[in-house]
Amino acid sequence: MPISSKVPSLMVRLQVLAAIDHAPGNTIRDRIRGVSQRCFIDPETGHTHQFTWRTIETWRCRYNKYGVTQLDKKLDPININNAKSALLKWLRLSTRSCPH
Repeated sequence: MPISSKVPSLMVRLQVLAAIDHAPGNTIRDRIRGVSQRCFIDPETGHTHQFTWRTIETWRCRYNKYGVTQLDKKLDPININNAKSALLKWLRLSTRSCPH
């Protein structure tokens, strides 16, 4: 599937941030650079996204400083719960497939 230039959904952004925790590397910088080499598929649209290390770092800083609401200004409590549930499901599935 070709890499898309569409704006990624909140779920994809949260998947990218979660991938930092599971990426190999000794420093956060190494982990972010590793995640920037991966492609992420948006489950809502099916589009494939790949992000630069700088974009990922910007999202991480915004998330750490302001929380999930800064990543998507169109959020309401229902959307936050849906995104949280979907992210937790994705994390459970991804940790099962990890060899360590």
